[in-house]
Amino acid sequence: MFKIMINPEHGGTDGGAAYGGLVEKTLNFKAAKYCCDYLEDYDCTAFLSRETDRDMGISERLSLLKKEGANAVVTVAHNAGGGDGCEVFYWQGDTKSKAFANVLEKQYKAIGQNSRGVKISSESAYNFGMVREPSKNGIIAILSEFAFLDNAADRKMVDSDEDLKRQGEAIAKAVIEYFGLKKKEPSKPESPTEPETPSKPENENLYRVGTGWSNGKCLGQKGAFAVYENAINFCKELGEKYKVFDGSGREVYPADNASSDSDASPYAGMAIKLSGAKLYGSASATTPSNTVTGTYYLYDGENIGGRYRITTLKERCGKTPIGKNVTGYVDASAIGAASGSVGSSSTSPAPSAPYAGMAVKLSGVKLYGSASATTPANTITGTYYLYDGENIGDRYRITTSKERCGKEPVGSNVTGYIDADLVKA
Repeated sequence: MFKIMINPEHGGTDGGAAYGGLVEKTLNFKAAKYCCDYLEDYDCTAFLSRETDRDMGISERLSLLKKEGANAVVTVAHNAGGGDGCEVFYWQGDTKSKAFANVLEKQYKAIGQNSRGVKISSESAYNFGMVREPSKNGIIAILSEFAFLDNAADRKMVDSDEDLKRQGEAIAKAVIEYFGLKKKEPSKPESPTEPETPSKPENENLYRVGTGWSNGKCLGQKGAFAVYENAINFCKELGEKYKVFDGSGREVYPADNASSDSDASPYAGMAIKLSGAKLYGSASATTPSNTVTGTYYLYDGENIGGRYRITTLKERCGKTPIGKNVTGYVDASAIGAASGSVGSSSTSPAPSAPYAGMAVKLSGVKLYGSASATTPANTITGTYYLYDGENIGDRYRITTSKERCGKEPVGSNVTGYIDADLVKA
């Protein structure tokens, strides 16, 4: 199967260019991640050179490229130093990489970016190691510089997640076009399923797995189960956007307090908040390879030598190959579990007043573009989270995921404002 590495440039202490509140390493990673996400539906294997914000030298990137046996690599970067538009580089004399670069340039133009051209990287000019070395080893390689961060107009093309998603998908579309990739055949779940068309429950006692509930119907239904635990396990397999509803349409999984239940044992997909936790490369390693801070997820919930495997995204839990989906190992004590066996998680109870990260379930609620707006921009339904828990003009800012709460820039992470009386402590 065709395999490609998407290589977000910079990371860790090397932030790259930084202007107008934007930091290159973050833009590179987000665009690269969106590219990989888009390629998941195609007949290929796309993987990131780095899954976290860490320092990573060119030798390590090249080593990973060769170890994984990738056929191609795209290095994702953003520019600075005066100018505007995109540039795509390939190694001198490499006709295949040049042709690939031309396809990417075309995709960038299609989303409205100016082009400074497809350019040659050589020993004497633009000597980029991530095009030079792969090309010399017969691996198709290009380096993309999408926008100039020191150019105000260019910054507007990358200052939101929507912009970076558009950029990442443009890269993915270039990969699909040049390498002739086909969409994967839809796989059928092994568990018994019912039609996805919304239908009224025939048995009110069944637990239904779907994406939502409206007018007595389970939307996007994937299955119905008499046993609650079976419904939850199937829901976990399908991914984060699916939920479990009882016969009355009440969402029973995931519960807002699922990861803070003091009697809950560690399980695959369990969210854990880490602060300066030691990260190990294996269950037996004696020296940590790094320290990690933020929200991670248990890969499989198995205690291996007093440690648990963690990953950065819920959808990676349990996925193979392990090497691509597991970030590393943390001590059981870091997640509040007993060192020698599966224990219990320990987190502080949520404060009673509205707080950052508090989940709010909304149904047909008016969404405003600011605290003072008189006309709603939209109406929304579903589970959202308070961005910072601050009451601003009798409204609260909300966002779509806990990970976005409190994150800068505000414009990229806040979905909008809702009236304060909709938020109940």
